[in-house]
Amino acid sequence: MVRRRGEINSETRHGMMNGEGAIRMLHILRQEELGGGGRLFSRVFIDPGSSIGCHAHEKEREIYYVLKGRGAADHDGEPVSLEEGDVMVIGNGMSHGIRNDGEETLELLAVILKD
Repeated sequence: MVRRRGEINSETRHGMMNGEGAIRMLHILRQEELGGGGRLFSRVFIDPGSSIGCHAHEKEREIYYVLKGRGAADHDGEPVSLEEGDVMVIGNGMSHGIRNDGEETLELLAVILKD
């Protein structure tokens, strides 16, 4: 399979997981294309001051890889700062959220896998 840039679906979510502002997502692969092993493979854009609210995943894990910018994350109740090149893994049952506390758009590769 090859998917060209113009074929990737985009979505904007407002108040994602009770966060602030709008989050833009490019869904690189659809859930059915992940072969039953996951449900999300997306590039996420978070503008300065916007956030994804704190939430948990059950029977799955989420991985954030920071492509650009910086953010303040909640990693299961622990505050952590993230910047370009950092990876955060949120395990089964753990909670997390992230806020763009920088001056440029925070870009993440987000992957949700079944646990």
